[in-house]
Amino acid sequence: MSGDVFTGLRPVAKRQVGSDLNRKTKRIVLPSTNEGPHALPIIEPPRVVPTPKPVVKKRFSLVPVAPALLELFPQGILLTPGWLFIGSNPSLELPAFTALVLYLEGISRAHAAVTEFNQRPFVTDLGSTNGTRILREQKAVEVTADPVELQPGDILWIGSAFFHVVQS
Repeated sequence: MSGDVFTGLRPVAKRQVGSDLNRKTKRIVLPSTNEGPHALPIIEPPRVVPTPKPVVKKRFSLVPVAPALLELFPQGILLTPGWLFIGSNPSLELPAFTALVLYLEGISRAHAAVTEFNQRPFVTDLGSTNGTRILREQKAVEVTADPVELQPGDILWIGSAFFHVVQS
């Protein structure tokens, strides 16, 4: 047993006397100091394989600020993959889409669309009369036809309705 090198439970190579580098494995082979029937082989520590971190899906909700809308949506409106169309036109409901129909002042028939892409919410104005804005850090950001990313803490301003963007 003296002179054997083990990796895990299998022998790597026999060591020649005076050799300190095994040419096949390119590993340094140290001589065994234990001699006799109870000699222990040189063993490498086991390899530790890192476990992957679990993927935590970010969820976003639009929580109404106005008390009247808060009564209708006390938990807020959970954003799911796909499109959420916001407007006052009841015919806005299309198959495979979700529509939030609001009969409030300043909301156009097809006002805005909210979507989630790569676990990040975006809002797009659909050519509304009164516009769509995001209140971020005490500044109003005008939303155009180009998607604008919503961030936790933003307030989405659509006509006379305000929605707080919350990440859960």
